[in-house]
Amino acid sequence: EMTSAGLLRSGEDDNGSDPDPYSCCSVMCNGCRPSHKLGYTLADCSCSCVCGWCQVIGVHIPVTCCRACCCYDCAALPYSKTLWNRQYYAILQFLRTFIGNVPYSNLYLVQWITSWPWPRMLLPAGLSTSRVDNAEAHGEWLKPSGDRRPSRTILYFHGGAFLLMTANSEHLVPSSLMKALDDTQVFTADYPDVPERDLHTVVDSAVSTYRWLTKQVRPESIIVSGESAGGCLAVLLMLKLKQLGEPLPRGAILMSPWVKLDPIDTPSWESNNYTDYISFSAVVKEAFTLSANGGRIDDPSINPYFASEQLLQGLPPMWISVGGAEILRSCIEDFAQRARGVGVPVELYVGEGMAHVYQMFACCVARPPTADLLPWACCCRLCCADMFLETPAKHPVWTSFESARRWELQLGDVQAVSKDPNSSVAQQLGSDL
Repeated sequence: EMTSAGLLRSGEDDNGSDPDPYSCCSVMCNGCRPSHKLGYTLADCSCSCVCGWCQVIGVHIPVTCCRACCCYDCAALPYSKTLWNRQYYAILQFLRTFIGNVPYSNLYLVQWITSWPWPRMLLPAGLSTSRVDNAEAHGEWLKPSGDRRPSRTILYFHGGAFLLMTANSEHLVPSSLMKALDDTQVFTADYPDVPERDLHTVVDSAVSTYRWLTKQVRPESIIVSGESAGGCLAVLLMLKLKQLGEPLPRGAILMSPWVKLDPIDTPSWESNNYTDYISFSAVVKEAFTLSANGGRIDDPSINPYFASEQLLQGLPPMWISVGGAEILRSCIEDFAQRARGVGVPVELYVGEGMAHVYQMFACCVARPPTADLLPWACCCRLCCADMFLETPAKHPVWTSFESARRWELQLGDVQAVSKDPNSSVAQQLGSDL
């Protein structure tokens, strides 16, 4: 069967024979080896893949970096330089170039690159990590250093369109969230990638991880969280748990959740097409085609945007962050409004001028409000000060974390009244929509 990514599955090539495990691709390129191990073979020749990557690395990225650095002062920015400072502008242009020009014909090479572990020295200081691999769960613990056991637990799902990234490569956002909430530990979960698994299997994996976690901590102390596809998976997990009649988590913290797999025909897709880095229709269509994997795009078990009012009713309180300049804004706001309409307490935080999952820019674009949020590599806590002189302390990448912290502190009150959508607390938490 040929997938839309240009790969063949089931251990056969297009002539019906087994793929050659000693082909030039599998021997020379680490990114191709997983495809042979899993029974895939490249449909496009390796030469086109190599040429595509050489063009991205040798031409597109250097030109974009030079243009971003040299043309910033004369660029017509859609937002103020306080929000779109030099670092933000450079990162945004780099991501647009990388995502828009990567040769996706070899999906496994892209997966291999995006699975590289995030450097420990770039995480905040005072964290310890440990790996978990058992029959029920796979992932990594992020815990504060020391013997004290935190009172809060976050189950975090990484993003990557269900295709890319791993728990090991996605430590920056959950570690910053953990520091912001204080007295918190985070389990960043790994889950199967599509297309070798469908989304139903991915949700089942999330349920298994949640059950494993509830054997260690009480469900009422767990907050499910995630960004982009991980935010979508967090919502799908809550919907599945509700259908199964199992204990629900305390709440959900969602950052730019991909709640609608096909977001192209929406107002924000048009208005924010040039201010976001994932606004490439071909790439987005490829991602949701592989994620749906032949299923109905309006199936609420894989696409929470189409969940009925009955399914949404009774979900835990949610804090949702969305970038004011991201293409998913309309979908996220619509989903939040529908959830509020059936009595789910929802607080929506809009980061002015920000792109998709802007929290991952963190220390790259704005100096954090406290020194303990700086990367561990900043040993003197002052080495980056000159980079952020033009950026005030209250930048959306950090004020969003503060908003999530305040929401979490009120969560106990919300839990007591969340069954009554007319209560004052529920109305107050939903008032930002």
